[in-house]
Amino acid sequence: MGSNSARGDSEGYADMNPLAGQLDLMSRMMDAEEARRQSLDELQQLAIELSTAIAGELVFRSIDANEHSVGGMVSMAVTNLGLDSTR
Repeated sequence: MGSNSARGDSEGYADMNPLAGQLDLMSRMMDAEEARRQSLDELQQLAIELSTAIAGELVFRSIDANEHSVGGMVSMAVTNLGLDSTR
């Protein structure tokens, strides 16, 4: 039944050295922030992929129902992007 420092673990060391404890806490906080950022990046990528899949399905259904001509959609997209050769 000695002190925590007798165990030789980082918690025992932190009890003896407040600066080491603060550095350990900062390191853990930085690790948690990096994990949060990575999760956010993954969620953003997933949202992009999901919205792309939904948009693709909506366009497919619209074309399949003959609501729009594919040629007209391509022509409109080319014009909107400023890629038409008539400029």
